[in-house]
Amino acid sequence: MASDLPDAFEEEIEEAEEILREWVEKESLASSVRCQAVATEARLGAIVDETCRHDLVVMAATHTRGLRRLFFGSVAEDVAQCCQRPMLIVYGYGN
Repeated sequence: MASDLPDAFEEEIEEAEEILREWVEKESLASSVRCQAVATEARLGAIVDETCRHDLVVMAATHTRGLRRLFFGSVAEDVAQCCQRPMLIVYGYGN
């Protein structure tokens, strides 16, 4: 955990990691899944850097269309373009 983060961010990260841990336990995935919450201003770079440490990258994405898709794009698809690992994108439906 980065010690230079404000306390509020550290608390949010700890809460996010706890949610991830609970999900992994509930789904009985502890032996095969590693989840990590990270505070960063460069999401794409942080995710792509982390992909180098794994055999397979799995990310969730939503089906977005129109102007929202044009302006915001898809982080998962951007990662797929940049990472050098096999990747599975699991699509759900956005708002």
